[in-house]
Amino acid sequence: MKRIILLFMFLGLIVYVNAQNTTNPEWKTYLEGYEIEHIADAGNYLWLTNGSQVIKFDKNTGSAIFYSLDGIETSPDYGITSITCNENGLPWIGVYRIGVLKLNEDEQWTALPVPDSEFNYVGDILITDTDTVWTWMSTPVGSILVRYQENTVDTFTEDYVITSLAQDKDGNLWIGKMGGIVNGYYEPLVKFDGENWRTFNAPLELGHTPMWIGEIIFDDLGNLWMAGKFGVGIDSHEEKLLKFDGTVWEVYELPPVGGWINSVALQDNSIIWLVTTRGLMKFSTSQWTAYDTENSDLPTDDINSLVVDDDGTKWLGTENGVVAFNENGLLSTSDYSELMNDIVLCPNPAHDFITLKMPEGLQHSTVDIFNIQGKKLRTFSINTNRERLDVSAFPSGIYFVNIQANENHFTKKFIKQ
Repeated sequence: MKRIILLFMFLGLIVYVNAQNTTNPEWKTYLEGYEIEHIADAGNYLWLTNGSQVIKFDKNTGSAIFYSLDGIETSPDYGITSITCNENGLPWIGVYRIGVLKLNEDEQWTALPVPDSEFNYVGDILITDTDTVWTWMSTPVGSILVRYQENTVDTFTEDYVITSLAQDKDGNLWIGKMGGIVNGYYEPLVKFDGENWRTFNAPLELGHTPMWIGEIIFDDLGNLWMAGKFGVGIDSHEEKLLKFDGTVWEVYELPPVGGWINSVALQDNSIIWLVTTRGLMKFSTSQWTAYDTENSDLPTDDINSLVVDDDGTKWLGTENGVVAFNENGLLSTSDYSELMNDIVLCPNPAHDFITLKMPEGLQHSTVDIFNIQGKKLRTFSINTNRERLDVSAFPSGIYFVNIQANENHFTKKFIKQ
């Protein structure tokens, strides 16, 4: 007997608040001119993609290092489709028609084994607490769910279209999909506990077929928050925010500005943020606040991706750069800036040598030099306050000096003539 699922529709009960009422917001845009498609947070750094490259972005300095897919055979139409980070802060990426790549500590890309089946798009990459890695790949007839465990690769062929993956606090895998109708119900969610698969139904009243579940996140109570796409076509569909506690579905209408939901994130376990093709939206205590180019310093309304870091700063991947936003003002980086100013690299431009002068406390450091493509060229160990580095073998061009001292990372740029 089908489980009866209660459905609460919160229509007309949600207050829409204009973003101009927010106090002391601060916005900053970096990497203008680059379309940033995906974001992964790695503490002091963000890992970004612009379709064909991976970018390591320093939150504190705004500096960036670009990585191409050196050593990987690609086709002319390849594209990076997803990104995440492992516990060491190194990126894993999905690449169209290639599969999953990971960047190792030597700054080299490694390709993971791929299924024998034909596939094209590579979706979410999920690295679990037990180092199991899940991803999904689309095929002409459905999707392939792929599991990597040490040196073992398992595949599960599905006749439905997978649209998202997530892991809850108990280690269960949740699969969002494009749900079809079965006995008058939708089946938009699947849960896998490591042994058993369970499908969760939603009432027919929840929307029109197909219902597409977008990104899934969890709050501390175990509730699933999701982007829901309703309707039968791209042009006619509606976007709504969904909540599911394992039994009850709740549906929240978006503000009038609407748009296609591209990403969802949680702040302080109580505030839902989502980005759309028409701006940034906040959902808190049944109220919506919307930000766009008319009432904020957003450079564009078309936002592709979103992460919220530990200090509450929202990082947005847009069609015109990466944007940092904090409602209470961006946190001060005065201590960091002071250390940055105390690090002196000269001469700049350089010819055969550069001299690195370090402040007290940072003299025991590791220094890596990267070229503009993000390839590591040399590594130095710094043990004094003043060190002379040989760059005579480098061709003319722009280079980045990455300094690691304890938990601190600093990046300086120099030009070799």
